[in-house]
Amino acid sequence: MGNFKERVFGLKGLFSLGATDIVGNVISMLFWLYIATIMDVEHYGQINYLIGIAGIASTAILIGNSNVITVFSAKKIPVQSSLYLLTFFAGAISAISVFIILYKIEVSLLIFGYLLGTMILAELIGRKLFVGYSKYLLAQKILTVIFGLGLYHIFGITGIILGLALSYTPFLIRLIREFRITRIDFSLLRPHRNFIITNYIFVVIDGLRNNLDRLIIVPLLGFTVLGQYTLSLQVISVLMMSSNTVFKYILSEDASGNSNKKLKLVTIFFAVIVAIAGIFLLPQIIPIFFPKYLETIPALRIMSLGIISSTISLTYYSKLFSTEKSRILIISRSLMVLSMIIGIVTLGQQFGLIGIACSFVLSSSIEAIFLSITSGRLRNNNEK
Repeated sequence: MGNFKERVFGLKGLFSLGATDIVGNVISMLFWLYIATIMDVEHYGQINYLIGIAGIASTAILIGNSNVITVFSAKKIPVQSSLYLLTFFAGAISAISVFIILYKIEVSLLIFGYLLGTMILAELIGRKLFVGYSKYLLAQKILTVIFGLGLYHIFGITGIILGLALSYTPFLIRLIREFRITRIDFSLLRPHRNFIITNYIFVVIDGLRNNLDRLIIVPLLGFTVLGQYTLSLQVISVLMMSSNTVFKYILSEDASGNSNKKLKLVTIFFAVIVAIAGIFLLPQIIPIFFPKYLETIPALRIMSLGIISSTISLTYYSKLFSTEKSRILIISRSLMVLSMIIGIVTLGQQFGLIGIACSFVLSSSIEAIFLSITSGRLRNNNEK
């Protein structure tokens, strides 16, 4: 009876996460795709260039990253306040440095927004407070639209970034509450310092993977190509919604000692279907809604294949994170970043957007293959 109740609660949690992420991603998708239609491709590239800088700056100091917070919250280890304090102290240094370099206060504020959102949402998932997760995430997405569009008509590109930063203000409520109920005790971090450090390195590398490509593309190919590539990434992220949602759920489950092999296999199978749909349907959709971005069609067909390998990697992430074996993930992510950089510099310069799309798929495939081989060896060693 107890197992039945746990399964029912687990399914409710998964459906809650799934519904929230779908609605939240749809809101975000519609916002960014609308922005893409009202500004030219070059300006769309410029705004994503600044967002890329904020992304790298925030992940570079994200000590209390989402995987660490989720795992510790699921295991009921009260280190949230300690990690929050360390992260925001480092965030202040990062934000000041970015302001000195760019002289753009909105980018510095966005760094704090990213830190706040990442940690609070991870804590809610780790504690399986899925209703709270839904409220905060949807509030942030709705405020992005309200502040982003409102301030865009006043300040232009600056207004969008400022609006995105302000959308995270509701998370301050949860942050203050956490500081009140969880005592700051750095000694609790010491037994887990290796996991925290290796996970931090992984997140930094992952942040480079998600944002460094934008900084490389601009000097090589310009803001226009970056705008086309960014739109392609946003479309792919929409197609990856189900995979990312399942990852959030199974990470907290794996950390709690509950295996979900069948769910992982179903997720991979569904990712194959989504990838095939992307290859055949996106060429029909893009000309209707984004006539300025027709050059993205071949790239999107190629990048759709990356959905499969990315989903396979996510299933390995969950198990390795939950067992605090992040060193393997550091290697896998490093291989991915290195192959992506090499691909952009070589294939990107040679074939433009198509070359970048090929680099995207190749880098994600290399990581999936590495994780598959390494996880198989670990499993065999454990069986011996």
